[in-house]
Amino acid sequence: MKLLAAFLVTLLFFVSAAAAADFQGIVLPGSESDFPQGGAIAGHVADTAGSGYTVRLETASGDTEVRVRSFSAYGMEWFVLPLRFDLPPDDYLLRAIPHDPSAVQLDAIPVTVRNRDFPRQEIRLTREVSDLRRTVDPRREEESARLWEILSTTSEDALYHFGSMIIPLNADYRTTSDFAHQRIFLYDDGTSARSVHWGWDLAAPTGTEVVAPGGGRVVLASDRLITGNSIVLEHLPGMYSLFYHMDSLAVAEGDVVEPGAILGTVGSTGVSTGPHLHWELRIATVPVQPNHFLEHPLLDTGAAFPDNVPSNGQPHR
Repeated sequence: MKLLAAFLVTLLFFVSAAAAADFQGIVLPGSESDFPQGGAIAGHVADTAGSGYTVRLETASGDTEVRVRSFSAYGMEWFVLPLRFDLPPDDYLLRAIPHDPSAVQLDAIPVTVRNRDFPRQEIRLTREVSDLRRTVDPRREEESARLWEILSTTSEDALYHFGSMIIPLNADYRTTSDFAHQRIFLYDDGTSARSVHWGWDLAAPTGTEVVAPGGGRVVLASDRLITGNSIVLEHLPGMYSLFYHMDSLAVAEGDVVEPGAILGTVGSTGVSTGPHLHWELRIATVPVQPNHFLEHPLLDTGAAFPDNVPSNGQPHR
């Protein structure tokens, strides 16, 4: 009887393993299916055909709200799909379209985007700052164009960080403005303008060390007109952290850094009302809430490859 039981357990194991090996489709960590506005959906495509994919978030009527290309790591296809802060809360279908037209067409899986409240904030500006925001400046236009070119770039070999992130300050801080705050700027002449704040503002004394929240490559390190001393760090294909208003920079473009590496110090350069760090996170140019990845890994590689990926979530080099 014991031999029969042992045989059945062994048989069940091999049947389950074979089924898992044959499975083709989208896999989400912990079978997640509910995601907040301003967050992201990260997962992989179980793929035996070896085809790259375009992963799309579709409405019930088949319209595509957002799409990203998958990228290869550890022999699998991965994706991180951003959810706009104003994406309508609703039920959607997440679909992976193979780039190889002869590959097996995969079933879509249902996901839900839930509502998140984003507060409003009024900011009164001095005459100097008012003039800076209202004046069209060639330098500002050039800097914006260069930044957009960087954020629009997807480098397939940019595999610098997989795990969750850390807060990019080596000190106590307080939040002065959160992601997707609806901002109303009050100019010195009584007029106003509206905008959305795309990052997370962490107030700390000037000179406080700013550290890398995750591994990455420095793709921009310069003094910009509006954002002051700024750094852009590439983490994954199409995923970038942006750091603004810094007092000093300790890295240069082309440097590859590990989580916790010193990037520079907190300051109040550019258009700023006081010393703080602006941390912004963009995926496929779409801004998402940085806080999301303090609790969630960028990619759940530890679950898929527990023996191959270090516990800190950084890929082997």
